[in-house]
Amino acid sequence: MSYDLYAYRPTSSLPNVEEARAVIGTKENATFRDNNEARGIKETISAALIKHNPPLERFKVDHNAVAEMLKVSVEEAKARWNHIELNPPKGAMAIQLDVY
Repeated sequence: MSYDLYAYRPTSSLPNVEEARAVIGTKENATFRDNNEARGIKETISAALIKHNPPLERFKVDHNAVAEMLKVSVEEAKARWNHIELNPPKGAMAIQLDVY
């Protein structure tokens, strides 16, 4: 069993169902932003998660292997796989955090 939790920066202070649905739908259907601002936000969030739970380890994506598997260029693989994945050490409670 698994659960997905989504957090995003809304455009206003009021909940917006359409905006939330758009965010949830993008994981499978789109490439997430990969610019300096987006990278900085992902790094900040990941650092805070690791500070809260120091055993978490950052997974190192092999973009060459991803490119080969998807039959795309390494640059395209980096664009598609631009999230940060955090995992616990082997034998710890199973949780995987992906920061997009």
